[in-house]
Parts: sequence; C-alpha cells; structure tokens
Amino acid sequence: EMILVYGLYGSGKSYAWATLRKWYEMCGNTEHFHIISTEAESAERTAEGFISGEPGSNFDSNATIHNATDFDTLMEVSKKINESAQPGDWIIIDSVTNPNEWSRDIYCTEKFGFSWAQFKASGKQVNEIGPTGWNEIKMLYNSWFVPYVVNFPGHRLGCAREEAIKSDFNREGKASPLNDKGETKDKKRILFVVII
Repeated sequence: EMILVYGLYGSGKSYAWATLRKWYEMCGNTEHFHIISTEAESAERTAEGFISGEPGSNFDSNATIHNATDFDTLMEVSKKINESAQPGDWIIIDSVTNPNEWSRDIYCTEKFGFSWAQFKASGKQVNEIGPTGWNEIKMLYNSWFVPYVVNFPGHRLGCAREEAIKSDFNREGKASPLNDKGETKDKKRILFVVII
C-alpha cells in the first residue's frame, strides 16, 4: 500500500500510524515500522502515548524512529532504512511536507541566496520560480521520494499538513475542499486518507 494521510495539526495523522503499529503488535505481526520524523521529534511525542503497559504499548518492539532535520539527514536515514527493510515492513514519513519545503529551500538558496521561507516573506511571487525552477525542485524532491519511498520494499504511509495540500491545490488553480480554518462546508474538521 501507499497511503497519504493529511489534515490540520491535531486531526489524527500521527495517531493513525501509531494505532496501526499498535494493531500490528497486538496481532503478533513481526513487520517493522520505520518512522522518519521531520516534525521536530513529534514522532517521539506520539510514541509516548502508546507506552502505557496496556496491550500493544511496547512501541519499541516493532518500531524505530529516525529524526530528519534537513534534506541531507533525510537522505541518510532513508538510505539506512531501505538497506534493512523487509517486504511487509512499513516506512512512515511524518511529515512529507517538510522534505518538499527542504527541496524548495535548497533551490531558493542556490538561485536567490535565501531560503524558501525568506522567498515567500520577501513578497516574491511563486511564478517567479518558473517552470524550469519548479522542475528542478521536483527533481530534487524525487531524488529522495522515488528511490526511498516509492521503491521501498514494503508499505508506505506519509502524513502531510492540509495547508500544504491546499496551497498546492490553489497553485494548480483548483479549489480546495476546505476553508481557511481546515473545515468542510458543514464546519467539521476532517482527516483525509488517500490509498494508492
């Protein structure tokens, strides 16, 4: 499986993969969960909620958390994970939003001399990057995503912040299904799960 879980902070993205890991442990499955945390050790905070002495609460029995703080460490931990992964294992990327941002940072730093965040804050328009620039960003992101996520020998689950999905919808000229508060038309916050 390749699963994308997306929603706003607190919508249950990390809880979803942690619960799946718990179910695997409770069923006695031996597959391993390789978790890449790109969100400032948020995976550790999620794991703490699953260490209680109850059935399925032995987080370390079938999961390893790898922190990635930039594109270089992301590549390093992803390579390490893929070298030891077995069919049936899971790779969890929490969140896939940051690697995308890091790719943009690298491009903007090389092209403009400042980060993606500084690019946006400067008032520059996204279209100033141009098709060639967006292609370079995509190629950099895919230098990680294709060999280490798409070609992972087991299951893949990625978490993404809804704001990032929404901004990509808007950049493509499509309407987002959510308003600015992350709510549907009937004012409910939701967690989206896409299985590919």
